[in-house]
Amino acid sequence: NNTGLVGISLAALEAPTLLYYIDRHDSTNPNMAPTVARAKTAFQFFQTDRLADIKKELGGSMGAAMTELSARWKALSDADRAPYAELEAEDRERYRREAAIADAEAIAVQEAKRNNLVAREGE
Repeated sequence: NNTGLVGISLAALEAPTLLYYIDRHDSTNPNMAPTVARAKTAFQFFQTDRLADIKKELGGSMGAAMTELSARWKALSDADRAPYAELEAEDRERYRREAAIADAEAIAVQEAKRNNLVAREGE
């Protein structure tokens, strides 16, 4: 038997058909599928790591801090960017795994709803 989570075919886990829906749904609606946090870029990891220090350094506005952060990112060598690129790759893999699980769960819910709409013998 080639089924995985909640009886869904393992091939369905590789299908990216619902990723956009899953990521963009209204999180306040309990009837919708769970949100999968988007993968962060290397620059976003750099921003998380350095922005607070730059803001303290400059003591200015957020705009000035972001401009300086961007300039420092552009000035980094490939070797200095490597740890952030590694974090990005790990986060992309996390996103792919979590999105596959969320997709499988959403498909299971849709199939259950569809099965409830089908007329059964004796109805």
